[in-house]
Amino acid sequence: MDALASKAQSKLTSPKSLYDFLQSATKSLTTDKPLAGIKPLYGLASELKGIPEDRLTFLTVPNYPREADVPTDKANVSWQFPQAADLFTSLATDKEVGKDRKKALEKSAKEPVYASTVSVRVLNGTGEGGRAAKVAEQLRDAGFKVESTGNAPADSRTTTIGYPEGAKSRADVLASRLPGVRATAQAADSAAAPGVVTLTVGKEFDGLR
Repeated sequence: MDALASKAQSKLTSPKSLYDFLQSATKSLTTDKPLAGIKPLYGLASELKGIPEDRLTFLTVPNYPREADVPTDKANVSWQFPQAADLFTSLATDKEVGKDRKKALEKSAKEPVYASTVSVRVLNGTGEGGRAAKVAEQLRDAGFKVESTGNAPADSRTTTIGYPEGAKSRADVLASRLPGVRATAQAADSAAAPGVVTLTVGKEFDGLR
């Protein structure tokens, strides 16, 4: 992509050259639907005009083989959280991801915390019957290990995540999948197995991202 951007910039002064170049490039690239075809890529290339090369950063969303979470899936990858969430948030808020940030992101992603290593207890705080079971199914689909489900001591409007000592990094992985939710330390809970993160589903819960 870096080479593509550099070459595209060099051809921006000639629409025909840029068109011929993109026509060739689309034969060797697979893109998301919004960028599929020459017209969207032509518009993207045109936006690169005047941007210094040192301000362009290309990186791969942090990921790991999905086989780590789902042993039978040997063909796909899973986004690595919380790094992927940090990247998506930066893009959504128009925060530049420069080369220094790229290096920091890649460094933090060298030791992934797999979703399958995060054990979760799901408590229903919505007052809606069966809600904990539904959320537990979403978590399992995302690779998390659900230890148990149950009802919260009281209904809650907001969703919370609590973790015992030594489980912060695993709790952060789960929290990064829930927009606006932050994991907080909690006292030892006799109802939860050691190392288990507690997710209390509130009425505003809107699913995993």
